[in-house]
Amino acid sequence: MEHFKQLEKVLKLPLRRFLLLTILSISSMFIGVQEASAHATQVGYCVLNNGLVRVYIEHWHGDLSQNNLNNNGIALSITSSGGTTTIPNLDPDGFYNNTTVNNLPGCGPNLNIVSACPGTGFGSANFHNDWVYYDFPPLACGEQISITINAGNTVLLTEACGSLYPATINATFFDSGGPVVSCPSDVNVTNCGPTVVNYPPATVVDDCDPNPTITGYSHPSGSTFPQGSTQVTVSALDNLNQVGTCSFNVNINEPPGGCCPASLQLSGATTLPTCPGDSDGAIALSVGDGTAPYSFSWSNGATSQNLSGLAAGSYTVDVTDANGCTDMLTVNLPDGVDNTDPNVACQDITVYLNDQGVASVGAGEVDGGTSDNCVDFTLDLSGQTSFDCSDLDNTYTVTLTATDGSGNSSSCTAQVTVSDDTLPDDDCDGFSNICDVCDGGDDNGPCNATSFPGVANIPGYWLCHPNGHKVSMCHNGNTICVSFNAVQAHLNHGDFLGPCSSCDTEGFAASVNSGNTIESIGNSVPLKVFPNPANGEVNIHIEDVEFKTTLTIFDIHGRIVWQFETEPGQVRSIVDISGQQFESGIYTVLASNENGSQSQRLVVIK
Repeated sequence: MEHFKQLEKVLKLPLRRFLLLTILSISSMFIGVQEASAHATQVGYCVLNNGLVRVYIEHWHGDLSQNNLNNNGIALSITSSGGTTTIPNLDPDGFYNNTTVNNLPGCGPNLNIVSACPGTGFGSANFHNDWVYYDFPPLACGEQISITINAGNTVLLTEACGSLYPATINATFFDSGGPVVSCPSDVNVTNCGPTVVNYPPATVVDDCDPNPTITGYSHPSGSTFPQGSTQVTVSALDNLNQVGTCSFNVNINEPPGGCCPASLQLSGATTLPTCPGDSDGAIALSVGDGTAPYSFSWSNGATSQNLSGLAAGSYTVDVTDANGCTDMLTVNLPDGVDNTDPNVACQDITVYLNDQGVASVGAGEVDGGTSDNCVDFTLDLSGQTSFDCSDLDNTYTVTLTATDGSGNSSSCTAQVTVSDDTLPDDDCDGFSNICDVCDGGDDNGPCNATSFPGVANIPGYWLCHPNGHKVSMCHNGNTICVSFNAVQAHLNHGDFLGPCSSCDTEGFAASVNSGNTIESIGNSVPLKVFPNPANGEVNIHIEDVEFKTTLTIFDIHGRIVWQFETEPGQVRSIVDISGQQFESGIYTVLASNENGSQSQRLVVIK
């Protein structure tokens, strides 16, 4: 402000010494109303918070503007220890329009009235409420000073009533403000990430304290500053414990191309294929740093962040963020692991001898719908898998084992029954022609066998004698009962193995007389076996028997599995076939006594 410069020249004192507390003594006189063209109606002052003295002069005759302030000042004199200096013109510092006396900025109700024009109309105080003001700084700490307004130089501030001027303010100025701290300019550093910054120190001066002290920096020089802008505040203290501050910014600016982190922190979470060799694996890629959006380029040509439908293998991805920062990751996707056993299933089957009298069974025939979670598996069948006539009507246990590609395995068992029911049986003996002992499919004789095949290989009903210790042979058209060790001799001189009777719908019957000849008795002593087939109890029923009768049950190999002797007149015997000696198959029931014998086939099903 211009009048600050004028005061500095007059008093030879620096204007930095800034705040003042005033002790004021003001006198003024009102001598009457001057010419109607005068416009100054009131003078007042207050001490501002920063120590300056603000003087208000009320004006009338219209609102003020900035142009009104130029060359429309006051004449004043200033007296201090250095003497008195007169200033012929000092223009106002500013103005406020339409403001009442108790609402003037900086003073408010604390305005001290020095002089005022009386009345209530034009030319009187507190009527117009348009004001100019002057701010006077302290000249020196503890300096006694007197400011006297002598006159207004133009119509703007000429007094409107007598004795408005001179108006005198007597004051002692002192330090009412803190020290003045000067910060360095803002610091700008181009770098990525936190950065250590050193900056020059701040300076401090005070109106009254020759040695004010800087008490601290919010972020000392040499601190690490984060990316972006950080405000640094500097604090200082004078000898009256008054505080002054300043602030500046430390800016860590990114390079024009942006900042790239050391790594984009890539990681891949894998989902293995369900089974070895499958292509349903997946990779979920995570990006932990950088600036979105990101672009992705996989070694398999994909450009998405995540992958699916993958087989085992190695997959590499290049990732680029919005700032052009790049990173690379290789993800190894292991193959699927199968630890689950196959679900093996078996089914019981019947195999039928072919026209060569043999049969076999494979794993696929026993398989009842084996499955595996990974599909790929092999089947293996263990146990007896090849059969011939000696296995007829027997049941065998086989084991089916399923093994998958990972070596997991499980097993189950199945029952295989051997049958020749699909082949011709000309002699109706329950055995196909290919399995008959005699050639030509007729084991009912006469049989053209040239050697004794053994008890195990002849039908059970060929056995004769009450204990089944002999075999029937056909000699000169008559059936005779011959011991086993005499069979070969009979064959050598032309006898035939087996009885002489033929196949009919009722079965086979013969009797043994005292001369070891067998005479046909037909159905004169009927033998009934029921139920047939059977799986529990079997009734053996004979009628009109006057002698003790031996009941014998032979298996298919001619072995005796059950035997019982009835008393004369006993017509029924009950056989429990649930025991272990009776397996599923075909048996022969033979009833024999001293009068003869009769047989019938029995089928056991379990």
